[in-house]
Amino acid sequence: MFCTKCGTLLSDDETYCPKCGNKVSVKEDEADNDNILSLVCESCGSTKFKMIRKGEYVCRYCGSTFFMKQDEPPQDDPDVSAKLFAIFQEAAKHEENNKYEKELQVLSQGLEIAPDDCTLLTKLGRVYWRLGMFDWSRKYLEKAERLYPNDPVVYNNIALLYLSKNLYAEALPYFEKSVALAQTDPISVGNNDTAVIYGNYALCLGLLGDIEQARKYLGIAKKKGYRSSSIKNVCKRLKIDPSSI
Repeated sequence: MFCTKCGTLLSDDETYCPKCGNKVSVKEDEADNDNILSLVCESCGSTKFKMIRKGEYVCRYCGSTFFMKQDEPPQDDPDVSAKLFAIFQEAAKHEENNKYEKELQVLSQGLEIAPDDCTLLTKLGRVYWRLGMFDWSRKYLEKAERLYPNDPVVYNNIALLYLSKNLYAEALPYFEKSVALAQTDPISVGNNDTAVIYGNYALCLGLLGDIEQARKYLGIAKKKGYRSSSIKNVCKRLKIDPSSI
């Protein structure tokens, strides 16, 4: 599993992150749901889930959401999940070194075993975006949107795609959808993702000229753990004094 605060890889028996000190243990009374013990989170490798509502489950460690058809028991293949997890780990190493072509090669292997996985589709969209392939990025992100219409992280990434092309007005409704979903069902979104969503929304608002609202949402992002370096970058771009946030 990974630390939900800084992303450090942790062993299953660690209750505190050795890098940032974040507590990652699960309360004793928050036991696994018996009917989803076969699930393995593709994002962090955890097997601990909580049912949010019928047909929708959230990973207790990283906040990744899983959707199931009504009255249909989860049929997740542990072997597929394990393979995806390994692919994500290897791809992350290339991403950290800015080797995006190699990252793409690794992630593409996942399409052979789980072509409709939300995390995989989102990661593919992001790596194509970094490679400057706008149409391919949009293809995978829009597929994720169709399959996972209640995932705020998906909308955030689509919005970022438009933001990177300086299409601020086109990005805004996707940010608004992402924020609305995060507000409606905050438990389904990891703390880090929530902070990033608010921070990105603030940037878009500021770029569209609404500095007051940008300050507001940047302040919310800060309270939710948005990195000080990210806040400074947003403020620099919007020509805002970081000390005023």
